Amino acid sequence: MMNLLQVVCDHWVRLFVPMGFVFGCYLERKNDEKLTAFQNKSLLLIYVVYINI
Repeated sequence: MMNLLQVVCDHWVRLFVPMGFVFGCYLERKNDEKLTAFQNKSLLLIYVVYINI
């Protein structure tokens, strides 16, 4: 256990920076999915409004 703790203390930049990058990419992808779904709903609403007028 102490060896693992020592490795983390010695190399935290090499460990956490790539993990943060991957986590950030994951969150960005999830946010893009939400925005795309919202945009598709908005376009559908505009399409329905123009068709019914």
